[in-house]
Amino acid sequence: MSSIFPSASIFVADGETLSPAKARIEAAKKAQQEKLATRGYGDLPSTAKTADVSKVTGAAPSAPPKSFAELLAASVAQRESLSGRLSDDEYAILEKKIRAAYPGLT
Repeated sequence: MSSIFPSASIFVADGETLSPAKARIEAAKKAQQEKLATRGYGDLPSTAKTADVSKVTGAAPSAPPKSFAELLAASVAQRESLSGRLSDDEYAILEKKIRAAYPGLT
């Protein structure tokens, strides 16, 4: 091989060789894994640095709702804090969504 064009494979520190395509795939997998882990879906690789999400957002862990009424009241309060007073139609849509998401609550 000439010095202008590198060889078809890359030598990895632990002794195995990876093709450029395989190296890109592994890098993409690692990046996706880190991205998901920062969102709380899985563990970060050991080399990445993270912060505790509850410390960053200031959110305290909350207990699961005890009833459908409590969950609906909390959802309505959260939605109204963002967009103002809900209309009857918006309230009905929100109630329908909560019933679909939590079918076991009464």
